[in-house]
Amino acid sequence: MEIDGSVGDAYVGRGVALTAQDALEAAQQDFVRALELDPNDSHARVKLAVVLTMRRNYKAAISELGKALQADPKNAEAYLRAGNVHYFLKAYPKALENYSLAVKTDPLDPNALNGLGLGYFAMKRMDDALEAFSRAVAINPIVDRYYRNRASVWTATQKFGNAAGDFKTASMVNTDPTVIDEYKRLIEESESRSAKGRSS
Repeated sequence: MEIDGSVGDAYVGRGVALTAQDALEAAQQDFVRALELDPNDSHARVKLAVVLTMRRNYKAAISELGKALQADPKNAEAYLRAGNVHYFLKAYPKALENYSLAVKTDPLDPNALNGLGLGYFAMKRMDDALEAFSRAVAINPIVDRYYRNRASVWTATQKFGNAAGDFKTASMVNTDPTVIDEYKRLIEESESRSAKGRSS
């Protein structure tokens, strides 16, 4: 940027790095500057919307995502992020609608499929949620939250043995010490409920 301050991509890149460091106000300023240089940069708009969502400014986030989709109607991430905002607002039908559009735009994006599963789960469409989470797992089997989300479906449908299996896989995929105890608790709880079900 010191060499050429007019390059919007440089601001976007720094904004992404700042977002990862939770320096959200500074990141927002960089994305805004990038959009001043190129108002049609849908990638920058989506990244700005992510920061706005993290700052709980949901109305502004939806506005930015709408502008991103005007510039690029096939931006799968914009639909996914819009789904997330509506999900956080508990507007589940709208969330599901956006997650569905994300998957339609990019059928092989596991995050879009995971979002679709969350939308279905919130709407209590368990079979559809199970299918969506399973597709996410099939595409990217090394993300623990996909297994964890699928385990939520198994738990809701009282298939506790299956839930324990998914929690175990999640714990092997994510070996972060900060989550080990939580996964142990979830596995033990599911196995206990499964054993009670077999004995009753």
